[in-house]
Amino acid sequence: MFELAVEILELVESEVAKGISMVEIKARIVAGETPPPEPEPETRLFEVTVVKANARFAWKYNDSGRMIPQIYPADNSAVKERVQFGYLARVKVYSKVVKADGGVPFHEIADQVSKGGVLVTEKLYLKAEDGRLV
Repeated sequence: MFELAVEILELVESEVAKGISMVEIKARIVAGETPPPEPEPETRLFEVTVVKANARFAWKYNDSGRMIPQIYPADNSAVKERVQFGYLARVKVYSKVVKADGGVPFHEIADQVSKGGVLVTEKLYLKAEDGRLV
Protein backbone atom coordinates (compact mmCIF):
# COMPACT_ATOMS: atom_id res chain seq x y z
CA MET A 1 0.00 0.00 0.00
CA PHE A 2 2.85 2.36 0.86
CA GLU A 3 4.44 1.78 -2.56
CA LEU A 4 1.16 2.73 -4.26
CA ALA A 5 0.97 5.94 -2.24
CA VAL A 6 4.54 6.86 -3.20
CA GLU A 7 3.78 6.09 -6.85
CA ILE A 8 0.68 8.32 -6.78
CA LEU A 9 2.59 11.14 -5.09
CA GLU A 10 5.36 10.96 -7.72
CA LEU A 11 2.74 10.95 -10.47
CA VAL A 12 0.99 14.00 -9.02
CA GLU A 13 4.28 15.88 -8.62
CA SER A 14 5.29 15.19 -12.24
CA GLU A 15 1.88 16.23 -13.56
CA VAL A 16 1.88 19.45 -11.49
CA ALA A 17 5.36 20.22 -12.84
CA LYS A 18 3.86 20.01 -16.35
CA GLY A 19 1.28 22.63 -15.37
CA ILE A 20 -1.71 20.30 -15.03
CA SER A 21 -4.20 21.42 -12.38
CA MET A 22 -4.96 19.37 -9.26
CA VAL A 23 -8.63 19.21 -10.32
CA GLU A 24 -7.67 17.58 -13.63
CA ILE A 25 -5.24 15.22 -11.90
CA LYS A 26 -7.95 14.14 -9.43
CA ALA A 27 -10.39 13.54 -12.31
CA ARG A 28 -7.78 11.37 -14.06
CA ILE A 29 -7.11 9.34 -10.91
CA VAL A 30 -10.84 8.78 -10.32
CA ALA A 31 -11.27 7.73 -13.95
CA GLY A 32 -8.34 5.34 -13.63
CA GLU A 33 -6.31 7.13 -16.28
CA THR A 34 -2.54 7.15 -16.21
CA PRO A 35 -0.41 9.55 -18.20
CA PRO A 36 1.67 8.22 -21.08
CA PRO A 37 5.26 7.36 -20.18
CA GLU A 38 7.86 10.07 -20.56
CA PRO A 39 9.65 9.82 -23.92
CA GLU A 40 13.33 8.92 -23.81
CA PRO A 41 15.52 12.02 -24.09
CA GLU A 42 17.04 12.50 -27.54
CA THR A 43 20.72 11.61 -27.85
CA ARG A 44 23.37 12.59 -30.37
CA LEU A 45 27.05 11.97 -30.89
CA PHE A 46 29.39 14.66 -29.61
CA GLU A 47 32.67 14.79 -31.51
CA VAL A 48 35.58 16.22 -29.56
CA THR A 49 37.39 18.96 -31.49
CA VAL A 50 40.04 19.85 -28.89
CA VAL A 51 43.14 17.86 -27.94
CA LYS A 52 41.53 16.64 -24.67
CA ALA A 53 38.03 17.26 -23.34
CA ASN A 54 37.68 16.87 -19.59
CA ALA A 55 34.46 15.37 -18.27
CA ARG A 56 32.95 17.45 -15.49
CA PHE A 57 30.35 16.90 -12.80
CA ALA A 58 28.04 19.22 -10.86
CA TRP A 59 30.24 20.06 -7.88
CA LYS A 60 27.49 22.25 -6.41
CA TYR A 61 24.74 24.61 -7.55
CA ASN A 62 24.55 28.40 -7.51
CA ASP A 63 21.61 30.44 -6.17
CA SER A 64 19.92 30.24 -9.59
CA GLY A 65 20.02 26.43 -9.52
CA ARG A 66 22.69 26.18 -12.21
CA MET A 67 25.48 23.69 -11.70
CA ILE A 68 28.99 24.78 -10.87
CA PRO A 69 31.02 22.23 -12.83
CA GLN A 70 34.29 20.74 -11.74
CA ILE A 71 36.63 18.43 -13.61
CA TYR A 72 36.00 14.83 -12.57
CA PRO A 73 37.13 13.66 -10.02
CA ALA A 74 38.50 17.07 -8.91
CA ASP A 75 39.96 20.18 -10.51
CA ASN A 76 43.28 19.50 -8.79
CA SER A 77 43.41 15.77 -9.60
CA ALA A 78 46.30 14.36 -11.58
CA VAL A 79 45.68 14.21 -15.33
CA LYS A 80 45.84 10.39 -15.30
CA GLU A 81 42.90 10.32 -12.82
CA ARG A 82 40.61 12.47 -14.96
CA VAL A 83 37.95 11.25 -17.35
CA GLN A 84 39.10 12.67 -20.67
CA PHE A 85 38.17 12.21 -24.30
CA GLY A 86 40.76 12.78 -27.03
CA TYR A 87 40.57 14.58 -30.34
CA LEU A 88 37.81 13.24 -32.65
CA ALA A 89 36.47 10.88 -29.95
CA ARG A 90 32.71 10.45 -30.27
CA VAL A 91 30.66 10.39 -27.10
CA LYS A 92 26.91 9.81 -26.84
CA VAL A 93 25.30 12.81 -25.13
CA TYR A 94 21.81 14.13 -24.53
CA SER A 95 20.89 16.76 -27.13
CA LYS A 96 19.46 19.23 -24.63
CA VAL A 97 22.02 21.83 -23.59
CA VAL A 98 22.56 22.29 -19.86
CA LYS A 99 23.46 25.84 -18.90
CA ALA A 100 25.98 25.97 -16.08
CA ASP A 101 27.04 28.83 -13.83
CA GLY A 102 27.75 31.88 -15.97
CA GLY A 103 25.60 30.50 -18.81
CA VAL A 104 28.33 28.14 -20.04
CA PRO A 105 26.69 25.40 -22.18
CA PHE A 106 27.33 21.71 -21.48
CA HIS A 107 26.05 18.38 -22.80
CA GLU A 108 25.30 15.57 -20.35
CA ILE A 109 27.01 12.30 -21.26
CA ALA A 110 24.35 9.67 -21.97
CA ASP A 111 26.53 6.54 -21.77
CA GLN A 112 27.94 5.05 -18.60
CA VAL A 113 31.58 5.95 -18.08
CA SER A 114 34.25 3.88 -16.36
CA LYS A 115 37.64 5.02 -15.11
CA GLY A 116 40.22 2.40 -14.20
CA GLY A 117 37.57 -0.31 -14.42
CA VAL A 118 35.30 1.47 -11.93
CA LEU A 119 31.90 2.78 -13.01
CA VAL A 120 31.51 6.53 -12.47
CA THR A 121 28.19 7.11 -10.69
CA GLU A 122 28.00 10.90 -11.03
CA LYS A 123 26.36 12.51 -14.05
CA LEU A 124 29.16 13.73 -16.28
CA TYR A 125 29.12 16.63 -18.72
CA LEU A 126 31.23 17.88 -21.62
CA LYS A 127 31.70 21.57 -22.33
CA ALA A 128 29.88 22.38 -25.60
CA GLU A 129 32.84 24.44 -26.85
CA ASP A 130 35.06 21.32 -26.66
CA GLY A 131 33.32 19.74 -29.63
CA ARG A 132 30.25 19.59 -31.84
CA LEU A 133 27.13 17.49 -32.28
CA VAL A 134 27.30 15.24 -35.32
